[in-house]
Amino acid sequence: MIKQLRAKKSGIVGGILVVLYLVLAIGAPLIAPYDPLAMHLSALLQSPGSTFLAGTDQLGRDVFSRLVFAARTSLYVAFVSIAISGTVGGLCGAILGYFGGVIDGLGMRLTEIVMAFPSMILALILVAFLGASIHNVILALAISYCPVFIRMARSSSISLREREFVLASKAIGASAFAVISRNIIPNIVPLLLTQVTLSFSSAILFEAALSFLGLGVQPPTPSWGNMLGEGRQFMLMAPWLTVLPGLTISVIVIGINLLGDAMRDVLDPRLRGQS
Repeated sequence: MIKQLRAKKSGIVGGILVVLYLVLAIGAPLIAPYDPLAMHLSALLQSPGSTFLAGTDQLGRDVFSRLVFAARTSLYVAFVSIAISGTVGGLCGAILGYFGGVIDGLGMRLTEIVMAFPSMILALILVAFLGASIHNVILALAISYCPVFIRMARSSSISLREREFVLASKAIGASAFAVISRNIIPNIVPLLLTQVTLSFSSAILFEAALSFLGLGVQPPTPSWGNMLGEGRQFMLMAPWLTVLPGLTISVIVIGINLLGDAMRDVLDPRLRGQS
């Protein structure tokens, strides 16, 4: 798979951007020149320069340091929420598709009820009900994305349960748990990984939107969304407060989408003949 991804220039560019952001997030304490919460009262709203590479905000905090630490926050929220929804949704979808019948019918009706709400609206409702915090944002995003993985895993499981290797496992007396864990799930993981990559970028956007509205990561903890929210009232006198977080979000979303498209072309068997 790595060799096939290397043949796709868009995937290489996306991979480089994603790795760069991961390095920033993991190495934030070493890369950031200042404490992201430290206030330099003699340098309020200072424009970008040699002392403060990306300028300072209305409280004199170094914007570059906050951007670097915000990468850790935003990527953490997106990663954990998508990991939860992908794991839970994938398992539920595989079980529903394998057993079918009443279990499948009830599970899909519940899934359709959740899908009746647009993902962003559902996340807003859940966070407003649960309260604004980083863990509630993760839970809200995980619930919002679960139906996508359930439907994908279910449809794949339905097609796989009639395949020869699955029928052979059942014929030799393998339990349903063994068939699902050994035959069904390994064959749907590549498709789920593709969806994980594509959903990751929208999870970053959703987290940023919730934080921008004051329902996500709460100040003073830096996230790209609340940095946008805090800087909007200073757009005319200090445009870097909104331009830089917005540009940062745009670049990582583009990078993830490029990598996700390349992974889809490589992993999705329906597209292999077209790539």
